[in-house]
Amino acid sequence: PPIAWETAEAAEGQMPPPDPADAPQRPRREEPLTGSAEVLSRLGLRDRRLTLGADEARELAPLLDEWFAVGADEASVFHALTSGLPDR
Repeated sequence: PPIAWETAEAAEGQMPPPDPADAPQRPRREEPLTGSAEVLSRLGLRDRRLTLGADEARELAPLLDEWFAVGADEASVFHALTSGLPDR
């Protein structure tokens, strides 16, 4: 069966509003990671099991900010997060 706008509105010269889902999607430009998110993104260089995507690193960054606020440095963070991991 025809959709209502295909008949009555089309006959009056009116078209329905465009569906935003039909709009062409632009590729999302990834912003570079900074601060704690950038530090977390490098965990995977120490152990690939700890590789984080950009979104994950950004989500966890506030937690790492808390560590830095109480005096942790990058080396102590890497040690805390990578020591004691089981062998690969």
